[in-house]
Amino acid sequence: MSESTGRTVSPPTPRSGREHEAPVLQLRMHHHPGGMLALQAAGEIDATEAGQFAESVRTALSSAAGTVVLDLSRVTLLSTAGVVVLTEAAHRAFIRNLPLALVTNSRPVDRVLSALELVDQFDYADSLEAALSSRRGRGTPRLHLPAARGHRS
Repeated sequence: MSESTGRTVSPPTPRSGREHEAPVLQLRMHHHPGGMLALQAAGEIDATEAGQFAESVRTALSSAAGTVVLDLSRVTLLSTAGVVVLTEAAHRAFIRNLPLALVTNSRPVDRVLSALELVDQFDYADSLEAALSSRRGRGTPRLHLPAARGHRS
């Protein structure tokens, strides 16, 4: 009991800091003509969210008949668990003979892939729109490694 007011005072309830924030990871899947599929991710792909991301990527790869585009341009954090999901996605796409493209343009994603020397393991497109338009009515698309993601010699 507080002596000055005569009321019982409860200690504050600890908060995680995320009660009023948007969800940590938001995922949206879109089917496009020609069997192409785009999975857009926004937010943090950390150890907690990697399972949800992995499940969405597996669903995309198993339901696509054509190119799969993973749009990571709005990802603000990519943990090593998220990197594992990406490398597994590349492996699954290879086994299924599906083209897989990443849209990054996100400093957190680019930095992690570069630091782990995984940049060369993926094909890239400058934007989701560019990835989809370059694939309409064609076989395997011409993808590139943007100049900003330089190689180590």
